[in-house]
Amino acid sequence: MTWILHLNGTKACQVCYSGKGGLFEDLDACMECHKPFAVHFKHFPHCLKCLSMFKPDPKVCNPCFLDAKHKVHTKLCAVDNRVKTAMDRMRLQFGLHF
Repeated sequence: MTWILHLNGTKACQVCYSGKGGLFEDLDACMECHKPFAVHFKHFPHCLKCLSMFKPDPKVCNPCFLDAKHKVHTKLCAVDNRVKTAMDRMRLQFGLHF
């Protein structure tokens, strides 16, 4: 979970994911964002290669960054839903108002 929070919270990752579709615009920011967590991309062997190159091809790296973005979004939505469910249960059980 900590790597998910890192990918969602660091400045380099915010710059990396700030594009409005298409290729990621700031490849250097994306590389800085993802390199510490390259082990989490092992299901895509070309992602490890992409992150280890000096000047990678943005078209090759794009699917790796999209996959990471999807994982972060999915995980944060799941956590948000768990928190909302717990709060709803507390409201029902204790009559608390948040």
